[in-house]
Amino acid sequence: MEAVKFQAGLTRPNQEVKVTNAANAANVANAETATPWKSVMKQGLVAGSLGSIASALALLHAGRRETGSALPPINAVSHWYWGDRSLHRRQADFTHTAVGYLTHHGASVFWATLYAGATKDLEAARTPKGIAAGALVTSAVACFVDYRLTPKRLTPGFEHEISRSAMAGVYAAMALGLAAGAWLSMEGERRRNTPSGSAETATTERGAG
Repeated sequence: MEAVKFQAGLTRPNQEVKVTNAANAANVANAETATPWKSVMKQGLVAGSLGSIASALALLHAGRRETGSALPPINAVSHWYWGDRSLHRRQADFTHTAVGYLTHHGASVFWATLYAGATKDLEAARTPKGIAAGALVTSAVACFVDYRLTPKRLTPGFEHEISRSAMAGVYAAMALGLAAGAWLSMEGERRRNTPSGSAETATTERGAG
């Protein structure tokens, strides 16, 4: 009789832990189903911000190297609003530099959000290779749309200030930032969605065995 009680005492904690782990997994699944677009928007913001910063740094570097001033490529982005008078401006000011960067940043977040939405259900896109490939494709598509499908007044504008090779570097920097941001966002989501009792369950079961 004592042996039966002892056996039952070992079995009951294992069963309780398994039930808890199953409940945690169900809660994670429900959360993912309920808020898929919340994750998309968050990834778009994080990846787009890093893509914006990386490509802006590339623009500043190219501007200094090719025009003698870092700011003309950033200022030129504001040409959608100010027209040609925003081109070749070497000084920093709110009307051109701030508008130019905010426009650049918004475009980067836009493309990053499209990328996140297009790949949210693709498991292959969540691997390191998949993330890198997705970021490169997104950057290439952005470049194609910017210079093949967009009216001249709405192009990025920095093409008036830097060479094509420097522009390629800008879009490559954007891809690097998008990939880094997407990886950080996905990794954070994985950690949040990992049931807290999973590691404890594995340890308990090994001890019981």
